[in-house]
Formats: sequence, structure tokens, C-alpha cells
Amino acid sequence: MTIALALAAAWPAAAQKSRQQATEEAPVTAKRSLFNGSESRVAELGWISPDCTTSTPDIRVVKAPSHGELRFEEGKAPVSADQTALQKQCHGKPVDTLRVYYKAETDYTGGDAFTIDVDTKLGFVKRYVFTMNIR
Repeated sequence: MTIALALAAAWPAAAQKSRQQATEEAPVTAKRSLFNGSESRVAELGWISPDCTTSTPDIRVVKAPSHGELRFEEGKAPVSADQTALQKQCHGKPVDTLRVYYKAETDYTGGDAFTIDVDTKLGFVKRYVFTMNIR
């Protein structure tokens, strides 16, 4: 299922306070090197609750890319990490995820960036800043 960018702009009332917290905390930063004209998955985001249940996170685009397009897609992925007690408890179970795709303009080379807020539906919002080097 593809989620239209325009639909991701609204936040549920319960997320308002945690959205404010996202702007106050240091964002998660990610750098990617991509080829122009082709779509690339730049992230797959999902969180698990203590009982191993999940909900697909909500996305709000804070700053759209200047030289490309974003696309979001719901998916499922098994918990593969086992660093924390929760990850070990839920290892192998499917998690609802939201995949983030970016496609640079066909003839563009250089830098681009975008920022998203992710409502985890677990009581907090995380801000992500993606910086891309387009070749």
C-alpha cells in the first residue's frame, strides 16, 4: 500500500505533545549516496511494544527534498536485531513498518535533504534528517 504524501501531514491530537518533544531532541541523521533517476529505499522504520505488537508509524514531512520525490509504503519485516531484551523476546516476529523511498530528478547531481517526523504510536515522535549525495 502506498501512502500519499498529502495524507501524512495531519497528526492525531494525542501526538501533539510528543511532536513538540521531537523538535527539541537531537534528530536521527542518516547520509545516503544514491544514483539520479532511480528510486531507492532510504529507510524502513518500525517499533515494537513490550508485548511484541506493532502499529505502522505515521509520517509527517517537515522539509521536503528540493531535487527529488518521496514515497512511503507500509510493510512487514521480522525483528532481526537481538541487542536488547525486548528485541530478543520478539526476535523473528513480524513488525509493521513504513518504508521510505527517495527518487532524485533524472539529470540532477549534487546534494539533497529532507526531514520527517515519525509518530511511533508508542508515545513518542522521532525526527529524522536524511542527507543524500546524488550521482
